[in-house]
Amino acid sequence: PNFGVASVIDEGNKKVLNWNIESIPPEEIAILEIKFDTMIDNNELQSLGATKITYLAENTKLSMIDPKIRGLTDSLSGITTDEAATPGTWECNVEFINESEFKIKLEKVEASHKITTGTETIVSENPNIALDPDNSWDFDFKVESENIPQFESSVIFTPLYEIVTRVIGEINKEATYYPVIRAEIGKTILPSEVDAYANTDMKIENQIVNSGTANIDSLIIKDSIPKDFIPPEEKNIKLVLEGSEGEIEVHEREEFMESFIISPQDQNPDSQHQLTIKLKNLNNQFKPNTKLKYSYPIKAKNPTPETKYLTPIEIHVNSANKGSFYIKSPELEPEIKIKYVKRKLKTLKSIRPGINEGEFDISVRVQNKGNVELENLVVKDQIPDGFNLTDLNPKDLDYEVNQEGGKSELNIKIRELSAQEAVSIKYICAGSGEYPRTEPQVIVKGRGEKSEESSSGGPKPIETSVTEVGLKKKGEYYDFFMDIYKRIDRGLSCQDLGEILESARDDFPPGPALHQFMRFARELKAKNGKMIVGSERDEIIAKLKDFEQKYS
Repeated sequence: PNFGVASVIDEGNKKVLNWNIESIPPEEIAILEIKFDTMIDNNELQSLGATKITYLAENTKLSMIDPKIRGLTDSLSGITTDEAATPGTWECNVEFINESEFKIKLEKVEASHKITTGTETIVSENPNIALDPDNSWDFDFKVESENIPQFESSVIFTPLYEIVTRVIGEINKEATYYPVIRAEIGKTILPSEVDAYANTDMKIENQIVNSGTANIDSLIIKDSIPKDFIPPEEKNIKLVLEGSEGEIEVHEREEFMESFIISPQDQNPDSQHQLTIKLKNLNNQFKPNTKLKYSYPIKAKNPTPETKYLTPIEIHVNSANKGSFYIKSPELEPEIKIKYVKRKLKTLKSIRPGINEGEFDISVRVQNKGNVELENLVVKDQIPDGFNLTDLNPKDLDYEVNQEGGKSELNIKIRELSAQEAVSIKYICAGSGEYPRTEPQVIVKGRGEKSEESSSGGPKPIETSVTEVGLKKKGEYYDFFMDIYKRIDRGLSCQDLGEILESARDDFPPGPALHQFMRFARELKAKNGKMIVGSERDEIIAKLKDFEQKYS
């Protein structure tokens, strides 16, 4: 304090601040600064305690009354007469005695006696003196009279008083109640468990509840998305405030959105991402018991079962009367569970003589028999001594032939292979002698391995052209497609057309074109009994023409 001495004393089960000030000079202000920590264990309004101030102010008053005092006095007055040595002469004395308990001022004393012509004033004195209690004043005088004179006296006096102005005051300040700033945060992961090595669409739903008694004015959300998950774009993030007056889409209101930052600013699942959202001016909306729902989509990108994927979230809240932020996280750190799913691969290989002498046509089909997508596959196949690779389809596949220890190995890279899908690779080797069979080896490197395709500008499309077919087959394919066109014109459903295409699968050579053809058939079947008419007919005919051209 700048005046006096302050101390904290214990009174029962509470502490009391005792501040004693000897005096405060005029025009000065006494200030006491108190620093303390709060220990709030509930959400109710918190009382800082009442304040009682007692003070004494001398020579001042609060009243506008100008005080005057009247009092009853107790006094004695009289005249003593003694005959002198000379007959007819009297020695007299007038006396006044103050028998009051307070001072009085003796202002005037008169003594008179009667004569034949009237009344004669013998004594007229103005003492103007103050007499303390039990003190007296007297005055001697002489009178000539044959008889004992008869006197009358008059005394004028005033009680003396002193008005002491003093204010004995007391100020009682009622306890100040402070609202408590508090919030709760919960994160829901949907689904809570995803398949390992799979690409899974997910949704994160966070709920922030104002559990205190103060309105929340500003809010900072710090949310982490682990690696192997694609973060959301800003346009896909929803912030909805649910209060008594209905829902407010905070993400659509510029007056509430202060900033949105995602770091790093990409959607690369190879690194962790941090979302930081700052909201402002919520005081009139984010009242106690109001909920803010914060949601967004993410995508699992081949997570591994041995990794622990924590997705912590932290909120910083403050009221309109800015103070330290209240920081809160979920009691249990949110985690995305990973369910191990077996990866299943099936590899088929065929070797047959080519058109020219010394040539062999080799076909390798890699089938993903599992339920998760596979990324960055490498198919390795041995090329026997005396043979060289002369052609490979699809043309756009990334491949290389490695020489090691006098042996040649063909390495073919496949960017991704969806669940229950297959890719066919056909290549030609030319040489002399027999072509011994070796089994191809498939290595799944996963997303973590950077392929040369991605480093050179993204994955290359798989070539869907079909290797050369004989004239007889071309004629059969032509008849097949002509028959389909006629059926469509007579009236055909999407499901029926899909079944027709699937039934002809074995009549077409394996390869990426067949892979796409069968996918198209499944898409048609998914449309069930929808008839092929109008714009739907035009789109389907165009796709069939495209496939017909590939096999012509």
